[in-house]
Amino acid sequence: MTQSLKIWAVNKGFYPGIFRRGKLHSAMHRVFNDMKDIIHILSTPGYNHAQYTLPCHNLRFLAPRLEYFFNQGAIIMNANTAIVTSDSGKLIENTDKPFILVLKPGENLFESILRCANDANLKSASISGLGGLRNIEAAYYHLETQQYHTKLFAEMHELISMNGNITFFEGKRFIHIHAAFSDEQYITFGGHLMSAIVSPSAEITIIPLSHSIERKHDTETGLKIMCPIKP
Repeated sequence: MTQSLKIWAVNKGFYPGIFRRGKLHSAMHRVFNDMKDIIHILSTPGYNHAQYTLPCHNLRFLAPRLEYFFNQGAIIMNANTAIVTSDSGKLIENTDKPFILVLKPGENLFESILRCANDANLKSASISGLGGLRNIEAAYYHLETQQYHTKLFAEMHELISMNGNITFFEGKRFIHIHAAFSDEQYITFGGHLMSAIVSPSAEITIIPLSHSIERKHDTETGLKIMCPIKP
């Protein structure tokens, strides 16, 4: 029995200009000689997707061919399950399944997570991650003055551990992250993460929650505190 694999082709810088059925389809057809026709096109603001079904007697045969397009950001494997990029959150819109957000060098960590969360229309979520970051702005909160003291670490550091959540504040999604980092001397530090740039990569696990969580400003602490569910 012939196996099949579904992928999504994405016009994300791989071919300049507006997505045209012929360009990406023709290029992929030259690589996948046994590829079927496009079975679905989903239009979304700013970019387009085309879903392909690739039949092959041995799916391992496809691996090196898929890798080229994947590395160029032109395709996403198994878009209905596990992995998305910062520009492909629409593919998992309204999902209630955990997934991994894979980020590339130079991407802004917070902006990328927020864009994915907005595109996927997440109610709220728990997030964790690992990878590498640079231009890290970490902070410590002084409760007495209700002010953050920040420090910038420009060089690349290993992202050892990252934990946080996606909630809502004043009607907009709000990201709260704490993280631990390590330098080339294996010295570890951590704190409240204010901003960072991906370098060289980051893998962010996102677990959607079933309900939206709201935050409100708390005058006693000066923080944006989660609102408990009223009985």
